[in-house]
Amino acid sequence: MGKAIADDDAGPVTRGMRDGALSAEKADAVVTGLAHLTDRVNLSEEKRAKVVGALLVQTTPARVPVAERDDLNAMTMDRTDDGRVAVTLDLDTLAAEELWAALDPLTRPVPEPDGSEDTRSAKRRRADAVTQVVRTYLSHSDRPESGGVLPEATLPTRCVVGEFHIDVGSAPHGAARTHPVGLISRWR
Repeated sequence: MGKAIADDDAGPVTRGMRDGALSAEKADAVVTGLAHLTDRVNLSEEKRAKVVGALLVQTTPARVPVAERDDLNAMTMDRTDDGRVAVTLDLDTLAAEELWAALDPLTRPVPEPDGSEDTRSAKRRRADAVTQVVRTYLSHSDRPESGGVLPEATLPTRCVVGEFHIDVGSAPHGAARTHPVGLISRWR
């Protein structure tokens, strides 16, 4: 390191160490690399400065663009005052592309039963698509368990239950004209 401080061409190394941008190990690697070259090849001062610059570049890790950093991925789920849940996602480009690929077929407009255009907004179609992905995932038994049991979402609500019958027309031998088919529920 003493040689690096005395060498005018290694000035960027000493400045980097002084600023804290360059560790002692990396500075030593640059100085050792420069010494290795100068022992074998006669370099002009200009070429020595270029070698130092090139070696310093090698000590600096390539910066990953913010858009590609998966360590910044975040998701929030907050219950609003009216009981709904607001979700926000902040994803890197790869995770976002995977999400788009999964949701794209599910977010396309679907014609109404009468053939008219889909009346749902794009936001609503995306929300419906996420809901469908979650329901599909929850319907499979090979998903991870939570606390030793498969997760289950239960939504308590009140409902009115009643029996309904269908008319089967004239029944032979005096049988009943209506047949209980099942129960119908009306949600409140």
